[in-house]
Amino acid sequence: MSAYNDFEYAKKAIGYGVQEYLVKPAAFEEIRATFEKIRRTLDGTTVAFDPNSGVQAGNPLVSQTFVIVGKRLSSCTLQNIASELGVTTSYLSRLFKEETGQNFQDYLLSVKMETAKRMLDSKIGYKNKEIARALGYQDTQNFCRTFRRFFGKSPQKFKTESGQ
Repeated sequence: MSAYNDFEYAKKAIGYGVQEYLVKPAAFEEIRATFEKIRRTLDGTTVAFDPNSGVQAGNPLVSQTFVIVGKRLSSCTLQNIASELGVTTSYLSRLFKEETGQNFQDYLLSVKMETAKRMLDSKIGYKNKEIARALGYQDTQNFCRTFRRFFGKSPQKFKTESGQ
């Protein structure tokens, strides 16, 4: 929040990765809504999904799966997505593999790891614990091990190398 109504300050704030830029005086409801949006982002319920990940689907069920993963990255499983779409897990798994060329678990892991990379690369300065929580990991060490296996370096080393 800022008392400055000058766009230069907003532009600078955007460079730092701000979620919202509120100008004083701000209504209580606007402030509350902004913090709720930030909380949901940190909780992982609105983690960004990159539709340009190179994976495309012609089948509506697989397309819906992409949307669900993007909206609920921290809590989605093949079982709950299949249930939501009204199909069996084996059918959705087979269909997903036929459409994308990769199994669902590999896809989910790659989306989580690419999201972690973007979060580490952002100017917000997320801690490993915050990223792990946003991606649905209960244990930060498990997240760090998975990140290291996926990228060949720890989240801390990635952050250091990217200049964050």
